[in-house]
Amino acid sequence: MIAKVLKAKDTPGLLHYLFGPGRANEHVNQRVVAGSNDLQLVFGQLIPGGERLSNVEQRLLADKIDEHWLLQRAVQHAGSVPVRGADREGGAPHVVHAILSVKAEDDGELAEEKWCAIAADYIEAMQWHGCEWVAVHHGPSSEGHDHVHLVINRVRPDGSWASVYHDWKRSTEAARALEERHGLHRLHDHGDSRGMPGYSQGERRRAQAEGGPGERYILEQQVRVAATGARDEIEFLAGLRAAGVRVRPRYGSGGRESVVGYSVTMGSSTGEAPVWFSGGRLARDLTLPKLRARWEPRSAEDVVAAWRRLDRSAPQAEGAEYPGRALGDEPVQVAREATRLLQAMAREDARNERAWAAAAGDTAAWSSALGQHLQDPRLLTAARTLARSAQRPGGGSPPPRPVGVSRMIRQLMMAQSGHDLMGWMAVIEALGRASQAIADAHLARGELLAAQRVLSATRDIWAAVDDVAHQDALTAQQAPQRAASAAVDAAFPAITESPTQTPRPGAGRGTAQPRDHTRGRGHER
Repeated sequence: MIAKVLKAKDTPGLLHYLFGPGRANEHVNQRVVAGSNDLQLVFGQLIPGGERLSNVEQRLLADKIDEHWLLQRAVQHAGSVPVRGADREGGAPHVVHAILSVKAEDDGELAEEKWCAIAADYIEAMQWHGCEWVAVHHGPSSEGHDHVHLVINRVRPDGSWASVYHDWKRSTEAARALEERHGLHRLHDHGDSRGMPGYSQGERRRAQAEGGPGERYILEQQVRVAATGARDEIEFLAGLRAAGVRVRPRYGSGGRESVVGYSVTMGSSTGEAPVWFSGGRLARDLTLPKLRARWEPRSAEDVVAAWRRLDRSAPQAEGAEYPGRALGDEPVQVAREATRLLQAMAREDARNERAWAAAAGDTAAWSSALGQHLQDPRLLTAARTLARSAQRPGGGSPPPRPVGVSRMIRQLMMAQSGHDLMGWMAVIEALGRASQAIADAHLARGELLAAQRVLSATRDIWAAVDDVAHQDALTAQQAPQRAASAAVDAAFPAITESPTQTPRPGAGRGTAQPRDHTRGRGHER
């Protein structure tokens, strides 16, 4: 459930809008579904009611809602200022306009009796008891979601005003309680992080016009891959340049002696000024301090010198060679490093949120690098989902990155053998196991929404495995390819499957899973 809180001063105007046709004629079957006790006594035939209120009835209802506020204003301004007319809209906002909405795909359309109970419970949860209020239903929103509007007058009969202090925070907490009480789909849980900014309207329009995922989406994945594949800050800059990403430093106060942040852009092909994104605007875990916590330290002089050189140089062309050496057997090399990551996940306590967030970020980079190498959009989408699990609320530095993870990402960035389908299929399977382990960790902590989200990404990864297997079956395998495939298979230890594993048609191998940390703790809700 989404609970949005607005302030208003014109009760008649607000009711006129709610009972009107709407901005795009989306309002249908406008009716009152609930109201405060006093309103129900006076307008018993209308609350709840099945018919649209006339203009006269709307005005009478507005006057009743505003009754105590009008009386207070009349006493304060007796004989000097008229109460109605322009003055009715003056002063502090005395009306709260709350919108309670549920997603159509999750909860469908709620019964009128259910909305009546939800509205009353919301008023109680917000501690607005004693206020006059009414709930209006007028069909689904323009996005198709069922919702009600609450009009609440803040002035109580005793003249006190209902508090709106921290109303957004309190409203969100009330919505979570209503989800629990009325069996509604949970919008957020503790593991549903908000460190991945959404698109602005301008970004959404540009992405739709260009027919792509959007520049910030691409930059987040490129920066994450470069950061995860780098052992230190200087390699990070080299990785960005190799990916065709333009990057500029943000120097500390007092000159160019220290770098405290960065921003990136893909540039502009239309001649317009490029849009720059700071690391924090891409994701909470991609700020420079968070990245530095997971790299090997380098001398401050070397790091600043590298940034200065980059600041003066032209951007490197996309597709330039990443600094390093391709070994020619990339699937085997990646498989060995992936195995170590899976084994570390299997040993990790699910309650260690810090470690699992870091593992999710590493797995997101793995999925992104593999998706770019194999040109599979499903792996790129899964990477975005896994990156959300890497966002931890609050402060604290992430743990150092295992050396093998960086080595694995570098091998993917340098890989040339993209047509060795059998070898890469095993690597994608390993990615699916890692994604499954992250979902299981969410589930063990009771983070149901986050677990569902990652399980959906896991299914996309398994679908990619099946497609590669199908392509491989249609291709005559040469002896070297078979040998590479056998080497990849040998790189993975036999690990028992978890009972919560996402089923996959034709899955014949085990999956790395975290230990069952829920044993002895009862059933998860």
